[in-house]
Amino acid sequence: MNSLRIKVKSFSLDKTLKSEQCVADLFFLDESTNSWVTYIPVQNIWSKVTLKQPTKNKLTIEFDQSELNETPRAKARGFLSPITIVDQLHPRTKVRGFKFGDNKNELISKIKQIFSLNVDISEGFSKKYKNDKYLMKIYQSSFGIRIMNDINNEYRIIESILTQNTSVKMVKTMQRNLFLHYGKRIKIDNESIYTYPNINKIANDDIESIKNKIRCGYRAKYIKNMAQNIITKELDIDTIDSLATNQAREYLLNFKGIGPKVADLILMYGFNKNDVFPADIWVRKTLGSIYFNNRIPTVKESVEFAKEYFGNYASLINLMIFYHERKDKTEFINTNVWNANS
Repeated sequence: MNSLRIKVKSFSLDKTLKSEQCVADLFFLDESTNSWVTYIPVQNIWSKVTLKQPTKNKLTIEFDQSELNETPRAKARGFLSPITIVDQLHPRTKVRGFKFGDNKNELISKIKQIFSLNVDISEGFSKKYKNDKYLMKIYQSSFGIRIMNDINNEYRIIESILTQNTSVKMVKTMQRNLFLHYGKRIKIDNESIYTYPNINKIANDDIESIKNKIRCGYRAKYIKNMAQNIITKELDIDTIDSLATNQAREYLLNFKGIGPKVADLILMYGFNKNDVFPADIWVRKTLGSIYFNNRIPTVKESVEFAKEYFGNYASLINLMIFYHERKDKTEFINTNVWNANS
């Protein structure tokens, strides 16, 4: 394992990964080392990545550099048995501009992308909302939390559909089943994992089979249709990325299985649209008690209020509300969705 360190500011790894936001489910806590583990394609090769935050201003990243630094000749001759080459990921998953062997900088770039480490909102937020007692309270409570970004947009779209009308525990179960039945089993050193679910396998499966494998009920038909739409580019990833938030939301709402909340989850965690506000019941109840005279606002009222008052902080405030209001009410569920050893 090789170790890197990067400087961070106003960032808490633990708070971010225990915040129940969608992308955090791709990380699991190794309690024996008190470190966070995930699997990331680097130089288009799967690698196990381990994260720790020894101090508030430093983040340690560990990965198997020796295997990632194989020469092109060795790579061509198939000498990469411990780490398997990535296939069938959307080009947006790859970070452009890095030469072969430049795995350190590519990995750092992806970690910064995933955890929004290139953005520091601390001064601007405090200045804008210094007179709002509730926002300043949740800001202090959740200080260091960041919106996470998924590097695989196709998976983010499929997984967001699974979040409809269900519990956090059930979402994690369905995620695990997605990897188990539609991912590719590979070996990294002495470990076996399942990679991201293969969109083509989902698209070519029948609805009843998807329903039984994932245990996703009525969502199965939406997942199959969405996989087919992604393959045919009826739903085009690059189009979503190029549109402004309102246009991107309207584009997504044209597809069956995507309602306002799911559309906002996709934009928030898959396309870095920081002005969306997924209005679930937890968030709406809080808005009602603080800003609507104890009346729970409708989804439309909540979104319009967030757009007007929160602006480009809307997604972050949404996450802070969710974290603050639930942190003492739910138990952290530590699930390794990648695991193929059991």
